[in-house]
Amino acid sequence: MKINANLSLPTAINILERLCIEYALSQYGGVVSDAAKFLDVRRSTLHEKIRRLGISANDYRRKSYACPVDQAAIT
Repeated sequence: MKINANLSLPTAINILERLCIEYALSQYGGVVSDAAKFLDVRRSTLHEKIRRLGISANDYRRKSYACPVDQAAIT
């Protein structure tokens, strides 16, 4: 990734925060508490950053997996 050298520090920080948060959310299936632990920040802090940056944790949530095998048929 190439970053424009003319960026202000606050803009560069926002870009880096967004990248880190989006990576953590993608690794932990959109689970904010797990992403917060990974990033070593409080969950409330991560929620605030997510809101401020306009990120949707729901976009990273894994769809629940339904087992195609009827569990009753196994017993």
